Amino acid sequence: AQQSAEASTAPGVSRGFAGVTAANITFKSQASKPDAKSTFTVGTNPFCDRSSDAGNEQVDEYFAAEAEDGRLFARNRWPDKPLDLRATWSKYVDGMHILADHLAGVFETCLGLPDKALDRTTAGRHFSELRANHYPGRDCDHDAAASTEATKSTGKQTDRFRISPHRDFSLFTIIQSDFRDLSDLRDPKSDGLLLANREGSQMNPAKAVKESSLWQAIPQRQDSFLVLLGEPMQRWTGDLWFAPLHHIPLPPLAQSALVSRLSMAFFHNPDYRLTIPHPSQPSMTVFQHWWMLFNRLVRKDDTVCEKVDQVEE
Repeated sequence: AQQSAEASTAPGVSRGFAGVTAANITFKSQASKPDAKSTFTVGTNPFCDRSSDAGNEQVDEYFAAEAEDGRLFARNRWPDKPLDLRATWSKYVDGMHILADHLAGVFETCLGLPDKALDRTTAGRHFSELRANHYPGRDCDHDAAASTEATKSTGKQTDRFRISPHRDFSLFTIIQSDFRDLSDLRDPKSDGLLLANREGSQMNPAKAVKESSLWQAIPQRQDSFLVLLGEPMQRWTGDLWFAPLHHIPLPPLAQSALVSRLSMAFFHNPDYRLTIPHPSQPSMTVFQHWWMLFNRLVRKDDTVCEKVDQVEE
């Protein structure tokens, strides 16, 4: 699967498999160590599974506007094996679309918004993604070297993460994790997902991660989903709701709980043409906002790429 579905290397494109040597998603300096995880990502819009030999077939104007750019609707990279992977994921995606549409309706009611103001995946106008995250542990021989390099034999935490501190770009994210009873851990903040409070979520990730009082360990519940709000939702609500900064630490090798973990994350991204209002700032389309966040991540500053101003609302 790794050999037949290697991830795209184009900036801003997440498709296929990416191993533990992939870059740190938050800290872009050369001194930063890569996140200790591997991923497999697909776009859940049916257009992402279009045939590569479609030739000059006429493409819906909605997709044509972004298809050449290759970011929002990049083709999926499915592996040859296992044979039933694509069919299995397709069933899961169908369920995620139904759940995302239901949650969007709940949020609209809470915010007093008109029906379908937050859009629906069933309309086919979205650029959502589904990603499997594998966090290797000592029980994974092929990743033992990566885990060993990332921690110290003294049992102290290092500056490496299973996933580094970040806020989601999606409107909201639906996460399902393999259930583990963490009650035996001496420190529940040493394994599993950590969310920052509002104060911490407004800080620079590099500073926030050093303040343990800002972080809360999220308890796991069997047969349940965790829903995280993304930055577009924070902007949409005028900062009434906030997108939490979150990360997963890499436990020390001395901790017996260092085992492999698996999670599925569905990133709900609505119609890229939708306008995101804000009470005190200029309105932006979903795509303009996504592009601004992407450039901040890559360029490590607040400069907005000129392309933002070229997108028609």
